Amino acid sequence: MKSFGAHLNCYTKIGDAYHLWVARRSKTKPNFPDLLDNCAAGGLPANTSLYECAVKEAEEEASIPPSISKAAKFVSFQKTCYHTPHYVKPEVNYIFDLKLPEKFTPVVNDGEAQNFKRVKLDESLELFDDLSEWKPNSMAITLDFCIRKGLLREEDDLLELDRLIRNDFIFKSVDQNEFSL
Repeated sequence: MKSFGAHLNCYTKIGDAYHLWVARRSKTKPNFPDLLDNCAAGGLPANTSLYECAVKEAEEEASIPPSISKAAKFVSFQKTCYHTPHYVKPEVNYIFDLKLPEKFTPVVNDGEAQNFKRVKLDESLELFDDLSEWKPNSMAITLDFCIRKGLLREEDDLLELDRLIRNDFIFKSVDQNEFSL
């Protein structure tokens, strides 16, 4: 059965530099524990709009009040599929960008994350040095943010990233689950 969710790329912009807030998932999460994740994300409940879901998840997971999260902008969606020995799980994730005030820091609220860290993004994209540290769909959503913000400009950068993802990530097992884009 296909699932639907909302993911938020929460960032600040200081001068010309983007700083992205990244969550570390709780060690007790049943799926993808202790991996890097988007600042806030969650499944779409029945009778809830995508926008309402994004605002709800921002408050529940990162203590971002609606007065801030209502500024989230829908930017894209992503279809992914998890394959396990017992099931295939297709999903559609709706992606929102949320610019946070420079002095605002997300705070763990519901225990789904251990902590949040602010990462300065530049052309080196060190955030992706170890792809095994990422929850698969969240890595792809974060990568999409970096591409849209112009941090991958050279064809060589895109080719190298494509090689890394295909060879080191998609075809390797993560938490005994396979992942495909």
